[in-house]
Amino acid sequence: MGRVLYYHHYFPALLFSSMLTAVIIDYLLGELCSVLPSLVRAPLFHTVVGLVLAAAAYSFYIFSPLAYGMKGENGQGKETNSSLHSLLWIESWEF
Repeated sequence: MGRVLYYHHYFPALLFSSMLTAVIIDYLLGELCSVLPSLVRAPLFHTVVGLVLAAAAYSFYIFSPLAYGMKGENGQGKETNSSLHSLLWIESWEF
């Protein structure tokens, strides 16, 4: 019998990881901006924050079929014509 993956077991770890990531990015940006001259601080800060938000939005767009459900006949990630096939980074994953 295979193991059943319950997503709700991973939600507390996801929440903690998200909060910790925000704290680490804030700390690293604060340390980096304290070393740089004042003319570079604001543009660098806004650029890095914009890149982080763009990466979060892009990853949400890419993985949204997993969050909202799969469409069509080829919902299985193992099929090469599936929209989820490129998200199978590890062979043992099953969508």
